[in-house]
Amino acid sequence: MFIEEVSDVVTFFLTDLYVERMRFEAMKCMSRSYRPTLPVGYAAQILGFVRTDSEGCMADGDDGVEECEKWLKAHGTVLSVDNSGELQIDMKVLFLCVMVFFVLIKCS
Repeated sequence: MFIEEVSDVVTFFLTDLYVERMRFEAMKCMSRSYRPTLPVGYAAQILGFVRTDSEGCMADGDDGVEECEKWLKAHGTVLSVDNSGELQIDMKVLFLCVMVFFVLIKCS
């Protein structure tokens, strides 16, 4: 019984670490693919903040877009509002930040 409890906790923490890493990899790919901006709502779906059903529709009461916005801001992403009032990620700046980050890692 103790081993099952410990394994559940360890699995939870490993999953959290893996999800964080995969979100960074997804942002790196999106920074190369989408220009000049990307809607935060779409990024929230891709990054796994918004739960969807089997048909791809958003689950009722899911507030993943705000959680995604907080995550993006916490990791230094530049956000702006377009003419229609939709929150957008500035992908040009994100691409430059990603490239500088990887150059610094390789040089150190």
